Amino acid sequence: MSSALRGTLLQHLMDEGQASLLVLAELSGYKVLTVRNALLRLRDVGLCVRTKTRDGEGYSLALYGLTKAGIEAALAIESEAV
Repeated sequence: MSSALRGTLLQHLMDEGQASLLVLAELSGYKVLTVRNALLRLRDVGLCVRTKTRDGEGYSLALYGLTKAGIEAALAIESEAV
C-alpha cells in the first residue's frame, strides 16, 4: 500500500469517524479493490476496524473506523505534515 493512500485513509477516518469503502475509494481516487485491500492491511495491523454494516447488502454498506492505534497513527501523519 502506498503511504499516500494509507495517509489519506487514516486522515479521512480521523476526520469523519467512519466511512464506507465506496466513499473512501471515491475520496482517494483509487479503485474499490485497492482501497479494500488497503483497509484489510490496516485492519490486520490493528489500525482500523469494520465498525458496523448499515441495512442492505453489499460491501458499500460496511463502515470502517479507526482503533486507538489508528488514531495515533493519523495524528502522527498530521504532525509530520505541519
